[in-house]
Amino acid sequence: KTCKTARGAANQRTTALQWLELLGADTKLSSLTTEDILAAKTAISGDLNYKTVNRKLTTLSVILREAVRLGWLGVSPHIPMTPEDARADRRMRYATKAEGEEMSRRMHERGHHALADFVDVLAGTGMRTGELLSLEASKIVNGKIELEVMKGGNERTLPMTTRVREVIHARLGHRSGKLFPDVSQTHLNRVWTLVKGDMGLADDSEFVPHALRHGVGTRLAQANVHKSHISTWLGHRNGSTTDIYIKVAGLDLEPIVGVLD
Repeated sequence: KTCKTARGAANQRTTALQWLELLGADTKLSSLTTEDILAAKTAISGDLNYKTVNRKLTTLSVILREAVRLGWLGVSPHIPMTPEDARADRRMRYATKAEGEEMSRRMHERGHHALADFVDVLAGTGMRTGELLSLEASKIVNGKIELEVMKGGNERTLPMTTRVREVIHARLGHRSGKLFPDVSQTHLNRVWTLVKGDMGLADDSEFVPHALRHGVGTRLAQANVHKSHISTWLGHRNGSTTDIYIKVAGLDLEPIVGVLD
């Protein structure tokens, strides 16, 4: 605890619990890597601005420094802080449909069937990993997925693709609580890292599970889906977040050229 106000301390505790869940309560400090932290950072980021994410990373840094001081950890892994808003000056890494399909297939080949199904749903819906991890069977209503409001997002109801429907319905028969109780963020991150190595993407630090969400947004933009519909589908609170996908797809000026042609 390094905050002087009660509110600051409460926020710090909430953030610490988020890191604990994402990195895994059973994860040994000595086995924690920068890539683990980067994957967790992506999961915790959502639509937050880089300053908020950096504050969360600072809390993690404080925890790890204390672990070093107490002798529980030899050396703290590097904390991947964001020096400036990456959305403003670099190309966003998104997973293509083919990459999502290959990730799922290779996970099946390794015997991680639940994780493969989880990836299929992420790739078919653009949900945040946290949303899918907490998704309850009761939220599947009339063949659609009802999602709760998350910080930085909006409540929304999503129709399902054929593959997503197959996965969800297969789990509905024997799940009364969470649809994916057999999946954790830590397990997903570790297997994802192994499989992306199989895919020849071991050095691609930005190819993380959240890239599937970026892929959905980009594909919708490439198909000329209206910005408001993309925003609603992904649960964006701020329309400027949706603009990222339109710019990546290169469609922000295409409607204008028809006027001049």
